Amino acid sequence: MIGSPGYLAPEQVSAGESGAPGDVFSLAAVLVYAATGRGPFSSPNGEFSPTVLLYRIVHQEPNVDGVPAPLVPLLGSCLTKDPEQRATPTPSVCCWRMGGRCGIWPQLLPDGWRRISPCERRRRAR
Repeated sequence: MIGSPGYLAPEQVSAGESGAPGDVFSLAAVLVYAATGRGPFSSPNGEFSPTVLLYRIVHQEPNVDGVPAPLVPLLGSCLTKDPEQRATPTPSVCCWRMGGRCGIWPQLLPDGWRRISPCERRRRAR
């Protein structure tokens, strides 16, 4: 098992391997931390035990209290235990669900660095 205990996907904790759905799970756990200052499986009283933390990841639901309301459905679907049922959002879906606008970052890059995003292609096609 390789990774930070609070951000491993359940399948990585129990089976030791993980793919793209595990990355989605880990990213969602990091985003919960960024939004709240604590991981989705951290102890409410702040005590840290890696063994208990790994048990919670596999067997308990994530705590998303304090996450901004618009992000709760997205992060909740990314933190689903079953990797087959886990959301696999595309960057443009994530951008939209988080209230952002597509096409902003490519416009800020120097000309030689620009790549046209799928959102920008759709916008230009209209």
